[in-house]
Amino acid sequence: MSLSESKSEGKGDDNGGWENIDFDKDIEMGEKIGGGGIGVIYKGWYSDEPVALKTLFDSRIGENLKKEYMDELLCMSKLKHSNIVQFMGACMKPPNLCFVMEMCECSLYDVLHVNKEEISERESVRMLIDVGSAMEYLHSMKPAIIHRDLKSHNILRAFDGTLKVCDFGLVSNKNTQAGTPAYMAPELFENKSYNKSVDTYAFGILMWEIFAREIPHYMVDVVDIRDRIIRGNRPRIPSIGIRPRCSDLINRCWHHQSSERPDFTSIVDELLEIFDEIPESTHIQNLDQFDALDSLIRK
Repeated sequence: MSLSESKSEGKGDDNGGWENIDFDKDIEMGEKIGGGGIGVIYKGWYSDEPVALKTLFDSRIGENLKKEYMDELLCMSKLKHSNIVQFMGACMKPPNLCFVMEMCECSLYDVLHVNKEEISERESVRMLIDVGSAMEYLHSMKPAIIHRDLKSHNILRAFDGTLKVCDFGLVSNKNTQAGTPAYMAPELFENKSYNKSVDTYAFGILMWEIFAREIPHYMVDVVDIRDRIIRGNRPRIPSIGIRPRCSDLINRCWHHQSSERPDFTSIVDELLEIFDEIPESTHIQNLDQFDALDSLIRK
């Protein structure tokens, strides 16, 4: 049976509804594949289709955790965008509370730091366009959805190569200092009021991470990260393998003053221009360049 033919009760409409899925009848659990936010992620099957299950299986579930679960569910049920992980439905009957989402291949963190895949400059910019497009969509919502935890762990690569933003557990969190320290803007560390530009700051860190191929503030404790960020210190941008326009965009995204950071419409527009400037590279061209270099060395 396909997803569209599912007979689950509580079928939602296109205006923010969701499938209320019967865990015992419709879900088959698989292996653990990760963790994030409010629960553990498992591989599973829903109506014979592979899915990711974000679970909240704990007999000690408190009201705060239930509220966080419902806040994220309500947020995800509203979102429909090609660069945001597709939300299929949820199991609402305790103790088997879980989200049912599309299955993706791996996280961007895995691509960069575990698998350490080779990524061309053009592909790097394309990935950033994917993420920027998702953020532009979130910030265009009324009211705007501020992600608050944009990082490489929370960006997934679909099987067709598209990047998709996930994990909306902090959207409704009132704790200003909640988040991942390495990606947090200075105003969050200082417990000041904040706006959409905290996501822009995190995007600047993400841009640096993709081009530098390093984990931001790796092995630095939270207190030292906080001190560095508040003092205006930022990771050193590579001098090789990155265009000046990309370096400039990183600096503007993680600017200390939130009012100086660009919005995502401007960011995506600029990245599209940069993408068009980068020539497509083929294997034949790469071989030609290698042969030319080899000939020069032999001479």
